[in-house]
Amino acid sequence: MNTKLADRARALNTKPLNSEGKYVVYWMIANRRFHCNAALEYAAYVAHQQNVPLIVLEEISTRHDFANDRITAFVVQGMLDNIRTFKENKIRYIPWVETPLSGKKGKLHELAKDAVIIISDEFPTYFPRKAAESAAKSLPCRFMIVDSNGVFPMSWTERPYPTAHGFRRFVHERFVECIETWPSHMPVSSDHNLWMEDED
Repeated sequence: MNTKLADRARALNTKPLNSEGKYVVYWMIANRRFHCNAALEYAAYVAHQQNVPLIVLEEISTRHDFANDRITAFVVQGMLDNIRTFKENKIRYIPWVETPLSGKKGKLHELAKDAVIIISDEFPTYFPRKAAESAAKSLPCRFMIVDSNGVFPMSWTERPYPTAHGFRRFVHERFVECIETWPSHMPVSSDHNLWMEDED
């Protein structure tokens, strides 16, 4: 892993790592892709460091204010691609689509019981942001979010810039440094050992 990815990661709670945990969970709620995904790469690195498998959980809610059939269909089509991609790259992937019968709780808290840590996407607006903030209050283990939104880490911008000129000057001063924080195209090495077998 690019160690500079740590500049894109931050903890949302003060819970410790679960030393009895069986795996790391990457909760994919915004950056729904395998390649060039800082959160996935960071989660894979932590799983490798902890010597445990990695589970990727991708969920979609159908209850939020802007939920509609078009958005749901778009995400589900992406899930079908992700099923193939994660299988090809030997990472356990669990897609979950909320239905009227499933209820709104999802699978996150169920998986969190045996997780070393939960890692998710940092997203600045609306549902992913609210979901992450809500989860941080109730998860039993460390919960971290990782910014994979753009070329420049959001956390580096510590104040609002009233003009585009002022912001451009700030970006230009740190642009070379920011390149070092970019995720790799491939978040895992070809010889990784992060696969989790089916439980009996």
